[in-house]
Amino acid sequence: MANQDLINYIKQVREQGVSDKEIKKTLLEQGWTEGDVNEGLKSILSKTVQAKQPVSPAGGPIKKPKPKWLLPVIVIVGIIVLGVGVWAGYNYWLKPGPPEEEEAAPSDFIEESKIPEAPEEIVDCGEIGPDNLDPTGERQSCFEAKFTECKLAKFIISIDLGPLGGLTSNYYEIIGPSDNLCAVKSKYLKVLNPEWVNKEMACRYDNSMEFEEAIKDMSNCQGELYNLINPPLKTMLYKGVSVTDPRLSLKIGFLGKRDSKYILSVEHTQNASCGKKEILLSPDGSYSCDGKSYIFKLDAAGSDDNQITFSTQVQKEE
Repeated sequence: MANQDLINYIKQVREQGVSDKEIKKTLLEQGWTEGDVNEGLKSILSKTVQAKQPVSPAGGPIKKPKPKWLLPVIVIVGIIVLGVGVWAGYNYWLKPGPPEEEEAAPSDFIEESKIPEAPEEIVDCGEIGPDNLDPTGERQSCFEAKFTECKLAKFIISIDLGPLGGLTSNYYEIIGPSDNLCAVKSKYLKVLNPEWVNKEMACRYDNSMEFEEAIKDMSNCQGELYNLINPPLKTMLYKGVSVTDPRLSLKIGFLGKRDSKYILSVEHTQNASCGKKEILLSPDGSYSCDGKSYIFKLDAAGSDDNQITFSTQVQKEE
């Protein structure tokens, strides 16, 4: 007897216009046996035929007379089915293949996980902005809740920055969990710099925080938009001079040149445990602290080697 959960699933997707061939392919990929799938399809088809079958005045189905050639046809079809069954049996049981990792479950033992789930639909939490207010906070709360759960959702927020930047419109879409964080992609729909419009970046945020606070940490971001809005920081130093860069929380000094390599002195101003280190630019060098890697790249050097210009980028360590 066909599994009722399987029958319900087949009935549901057939009503959505999915062909029997696609249904069978999906179920086989999910681990159902061909016998279970065929039995389920057969059950659905038999009910469909019964529903469409004409009824005699006496209440029973109208029986058509069987043609005389029916028996030979049945015999021929039986031989063909048998041949196909042998071929399928050979390919399934006898043909050499990779060893199975675990023994197949009996056909009467059905795991719920084998029943395919409908793909999760993205929730549209709407849009808020100067001309589309959210007085009850319902739309914003919708996205905040989905972010906390890290469930698929999208949201548009527009802010008028006035003379500082005019109307800025951001699109956010929650992708799903990633490395114990919540992955979100975003883009500008409208912004002062036209080169940034519709350029995307993907970030992994800490969804234990409120979304507004979480997006301030861009150390787990990448993509075309991220590269545009976070260009490498350029610094020029003279030999023997040190500067503290508040953007990086680093104190950086230029020590001079040794063995054809320029040397920087680097220490973290917020975490003394990372220590003070000498970085050789050949032409790149790196300094690690607090799970971040600071990449220094030599851009230019003065003719007397007493002055250099270098770029710094921050990357999240894997």
